[in-house]
Amino acid sequence: MRILVCIAVLALGSAQAAAQEMRVEIVDYGIYSGRTVGHTDRPGTANGINEVLDRKLIEQTEVVTARLGERFGIEYVVRGQPNGTIVTLTEITRFPPQGLVNAKGERLQKSEFEWQEVIGRRAIRTYDFTDAWEMVEGDWTLEFYYQGRKIGEKRFKIVLP
Repeated sequence: MRILVCIAVLALGSAQAAAQEMRVEIVDYGIYSGRTVGHTDRPGTANGINEVLDRKLIEQTEVVTARLGERFGIEYVVRGQPNGTIVTLTEITRFPPQGLVNAKGERLQKSEFEWQEVIGRRAIRTYDFTDAWEMVEGDWTLEFYYQGRKIGEKRFKIVLP
């Protein structure tokens, strides 16, 4: 019995150490182009998740003008051990304090979903303004969590035209 307890404590310590070492390295950020090829409604998100191909950085900036079709975001790498491991992250987009009011009249403070990433592989996360109700001025933050611990974030200032 003591051996099982020791193994459990060691395993827990190992998992906690891995979570503490995990981080998101922001490689690039700004306004992106891309081609939307699909859409999935996803509970917890403001407006679902778009499948986007051929994303390319157009302009590196932290200030984004809210326009229909505008796409902003980041390129990042999940750092941790071992490289090549698939991990599940919680990704949150935090909206300005006044929130967004969707087409149903619901006030949203954040958009949240789980996403799998590969440690050591470059990835892109963007947000697209697809509806007028999403275009709210203020600070927007893209956050990443691993096992409940924040491991990265990037803030953008959204301005109206």
